[in-house]
Amino acid sequence: MSKIDAKTKIGVFKIEMYDHPSVIREIQIPLKYKLYEFAESIISSVGWYFDHAFGFVDDVEEPYSSKIRYELFHDMGMNDGPLETEDVVVKGVKKTNISTAFPKVGDEMLFLFDYGDDHFFHVELVDIKSPEEGTTYPVIKKVKGRSPKQY
Repeated sequence: MSKIDAKTKIGVFKIEMYDHPSVIREIQIPLKYKLYEFAESIISSVGWYFDHAFGFVDDVEEPYSSKIRYELFHDMGMNDGPLETEDVVVKGVKKTNISTAFPKVGDEMLFLFDYGDDHFFHVELVDIKSPEEGTTYPVIKKVKGRSPKQY
């Protein structure tokens, strides 16, 4: 990853697996990084292969009714979900900064990995801080619970 300067803001995220609520991770990542890199960090934190399509959606209760969606499909020129309309905004994950999806502490989204198997992760920005000297980001700071097998 790129060198982090002292002005870079670090997002502290709490990640919780919906089907396995005892599996919780804290990931710290520069907010200027892309959602693609964040997704990769989330999947890495549970020890899975990063081998499926994914997206971040704004409706944590009804993900398929989300009005804001950041999806890998969009970057691939595909739209498996709803097309962008007046009510639904669909953007990609490869060019969108984390700070766009999570502009302030308390913001939350649902991360959906592997459409079909529908692995859901609740993602919440719990703090924004300055980088720690000597730390390589992204970093998994806390691990609670044993990850389920991917396959």
